[in-house]
Order: sequence, then structure tokens, then C-alpha cells
Amino acid sequence: MIRPDPEIVARLANIATHNKEFVQWLNNWRQHELEQLPNVSSNAVGIAQGRCQVLTELCKLVNNSREFVAQSNKR
Repeated sequence: MIRPDPEIVARLANIATHNKEFVQWLNNWRQHELEQLPNVSSNAVGIAQGRCQVLTELCKLVNNSREFVAQSNKR
């Protein structure tokens, strides 16, 4: 993943704080994709795995953005 600028992380922290419904929807989407992974046809497994990887990284970034901002402010 390309590391986002601190300004982008701060904006994601703002979204995570003020738009909890969006964060929950994003996490639910990731979970749905992970649950569907065993049922994907063999010719689409790579695409489904890639989608799961991107959603996992995005969820980690959004879910942890407030901590990242707090850490960068301590420096």
C-alpha cells in the first residue's frame, strides 16, 4: 500500500470519528468478501483475494487512523 500523507490520515480519522456508520459499512463489506472467498470459482480467486487484501488494508487504515494521528502529534 502507498502510505498516505499525514493530512489524508487526519481526514480519515475525522471520518472514523464522525461517520461511524461508514466505518461499520466498510468493515461489514470486508467481512462479507472474506466470507464469500471459499465459494469463489477457481478462475476468479485471484480477483477475490485481491479485493479482500485491499479492503483489509483500507479497514486497518481507517480503523487505526486516530491512533496514527495521535502518534504523529507526539513527535
